[in-house]
Amino acid sequence: SDLIVFLLVPRIGIYGYIAEIFLCELINASLSVWKLLTVVKIRVKIISRIVAPLLCIIVSTVLSKIIFSYMIVTYAQNATTLTMHILLTAALYIALTALCDRIISRVKERRNKAKNGDNSALSCDNFT
Repeated sequence: SDLIVFLLVPRIGIYGYIAEIFLCELINASLSVWKLLTVVKIRVKIISRIVAPLLCIIVSTVLSKIIFSYMIVTYAQNATTLTMHILLTAALYIALTALCDRIISRVKERRNKAKNGDNSALSCDNFT
């Protein structure tokens, strides 16, 4: 922590200090959650609980930014524009999360059918 402050603050100032705080807190939280999960012995579904929501956040934010860059070119950035941007991002996130949940449940369903010996689960025409 001190080494990162020593290296970053002289080069990029307060932004280096903020980056150091963010990085150290992220590492601390990750280690704490990992220790908690190993002590309590809980299995976390990484794809459905971490990766899919993170991917949905990234995609919804990027799509919202793209949509607003085409729609609102000359308008001033004010509270109304910000509110519309936030609402669009939230709506896209909810829609993408629902889509991801549906895809994950379909994949699990197909995997369970294949595991139980149902060969029809492996055909491509069943995935509609």
